[in-house]
Amino acid sequence: MGAHTATGDWEVDLRILNSAPGIPSNIAPDVARSHVIGPEAMREMWKRYEFIVNTSRDFMDLIDRDYIYQAVNDAFLSALNTTREETVGKSVADIWGEETFESATKPCLDQCFAGNIVHVEFSAKIRKRGPSYFIATYYPYYNADREITHAVVVTRDVTIRKQTTEWLRCIVEGTAKSTGTNFFRDLVYHVASATGVKVAFAAELLSENGLQARSLATWTNAGFSHGLTWNLDGTPCAKIEGGKTVFLEERLCEKFPNSAWLAKIGAESYLGIPFQDSSENVTGYIGIIDDKPLSGKNEVEQVLRIFAERAGAELERERMEKRLEHMAHHDSLTGLPNRFLFFDRLAQACAQGRRRKERFAVLFIDLDRFKEINDTLGHETGDLLLKEVAVRLLDCMREVDTVARIGGDEFTVILTNTQTLAGIKTTARKILATLTCPFVLSGKKMCIGSSIGISIYPTDSEIGDILLRCADAAMYEAKHTGKNTYRLWKHDD
Repeated sequence: MGAHTATGDWEVDLRILNSAPGIPSNIAPDVARSHVIGPEAMREMWKRYEFIVNTSRDFMDLIDRDYIYQAVNDAFLSALNTTREETVGKSVADIWGEETFESATKPCLDQCFAGNIVHVEFSAKIRKRGPSYFIATYYPYYNADREITHAVVVTRDVTIRKQTTEWLRCIVEGTAKSTGTNFFRDLVYHVASATGVKVAFAAELLSENGLQARSLATWTNAGFSHGLTWNLDGTPCAKIEGGKTVFLEERLCEKFPNSAWLAKIGAESYLGIPFQDSSENVTGYIGIIDDKPLSGKNEVEQVLRIFAERAGAELERERMEKRLEHMAHHDSLTGLPNRFLFFDRLAQACAQGRRRKERFAVLFIDLDRFKEINDTLGHETGDLLLKEVAVRLLDCMREVDTVARIGGDEFTVILTNTQTLAGIKTTARKILATLTCPFVLSGKKMCIGSSIGISIYPTDSEIGDILLRCADAAMYEAKHTGKNTYRLWKHDD
């Protein structure tokens, strides 16, 4: 513990000292068998213990009955950001402040001087550090006459443990009731709030080779953002897809000079933790960026790892939910909206037509000669043909239109906001032409056609079901008049 300034005979109960955290009880068994020791043995004991005491994570000090520090170890000095010259010979109140001394330290010292071993947890403001938390144990220190002249105090700094616990509590409470997008928004917000960093984000890997990522949620001082997509190459996240934690302690902008975004926020440090699905595939990562070197890296990483597991599970659940929803509303063969989703879109089109007084058209398309090909060449070829038909139909439409497969070789279309009858007819002729072009499947050339029936909102009806039945009837009329043509319900061509 270094040189001390106390005078007179020092005696210490080594059984007490050896019971202090950080000091092995068997380090000086020959001395520990004595109940008390004299000044020379005491000085020798301090020399033997000096290395161990000064390398302890706990900080230790010797305080006399005037509440003056007589000796301190290196951990004490480091934790309080002070020097031995500034501490030894000074009062406890000088070091910890009058308020902490009167409310926490002095009562414990008085109990210790009365012969008690005292355990206490307290908080204090440390210069250059701010609020900190400690657990201290006070041991009586005896002289040769069995008088208590000093207190040996062993203190453990639990600030980081308290801080980590508070981070966990804050993030758990902030995300406990959230799912999906709200979970990721709550997660990054509470991670940033708890740790005090400038940026917190969660991202998912998009491509199979993991070279692209998309933001699930990002929080900065400017607020939330999401949906941004970027390439991982040339970013701090480049090694994430391999399942590696990435920690860059400082000079982040210097290491990635081509990143305008990092330069804009003045990024200095970065920590990224990958998360996985239940098959242990890396699916994304959670990360933080700050404009100063990251402090408490191990504790922050521990917290992020806990929530990375939750993030991986939540992303997997969300992806599965989207897949199930897609399966429920889309044709499994072509990927087009199925009958259920088509009627939902049709209802929306009717509501929008009434609100905006807009016209739209419903097309019912049936393939000519499909049954013959399906029966002759087999269902596998028939499925390939239906997929190609779906692709060609989509190529004929605008993004605002809907193309659906409602069964077999029957397709339906909603042409939204069609102002003129001529425009509807043009689209119908375009469909006829594209489906007439030969298909080449599995090295075989085949030709089909199509018959199209058309109904128009609100002329033919303002009810979706009736509009579809009108288009169906018009389609059968087109088939009966020679196929590979179109007919409008209640309209002349």
